[in-house]
Amino acid sequence: MKLTTQITDLEKRYKELYKHVHQLSVTYQTCKEHFAIQRYGDLKSMIKACITDEVMDNVAKYSAVQEPEEKGKVVSLLKAAKQLSSGASEVSARDGKTN
Repeated sequence: MKLTTQITDLEKRYKELYKHVHQLSVTYQTCKEHFAIQRYGDLKSMIKACITDEVMDNVAKYSAVQEPEEKGKVVSLLKAAKQLSSGASEVSARDGKTN
């Protein structure tokens, strides 16, 4: 039962993603036929359609839930670097200095 629910959820996400990719493909093929200045506007609209709040919320919701905890030396090193850089920026901000 749980597996069926997961499969259904994955199919739903796949169909939604496919719909967006297909729309981008159609829009891109259409804008290739236009003059360069009009093409710029078409591409700008295409990008804006991809980064709407609804699309970004769906991406954030689906990516955060299904991401397993990564392990390994590289991942540990990256986490340590992020902590160090955030600590350094906090100290700089506290001292009134900028990097």
